[in-house]
Amino acid sequence: RNGLYGVVWPRLYKGEERRLEIEQELANLLLENFVSIPQIIQNNNLSDDLRDYASRIQMGNMTFYYNRFASYLRIGTLLELNGENVNNNTLNLDDLYL
Repeated sequence: RNGLYGVVWPRLYKGEERRLEIEQELANLLLENFVSIPQIIQNNNLSDDLRDYASRIQMGNMTFYYNRFASYLRIGTLLELNGENVNNNTLNLDDLYL
């Protein structure tokens, strides 16, 4: 369904039906390239829920933690599950401080 090889089991959260859709939308973006919080917020083509999630991260001064999470998720999980050569996609430490 999502184009990735392997099984990824989502966590279940009561009252948060959109969480899986937000996670999938973010994963699809990260498969293409690293995407920063400001890029998510400014992209009107993304869902309101994902943009709201990014805004809450920015307002809470949690951007550093998102950048670290997104970088490791992209390189250590998504690209590998997608069968891409992860050796050509090294972690750019500058991305952590965007």
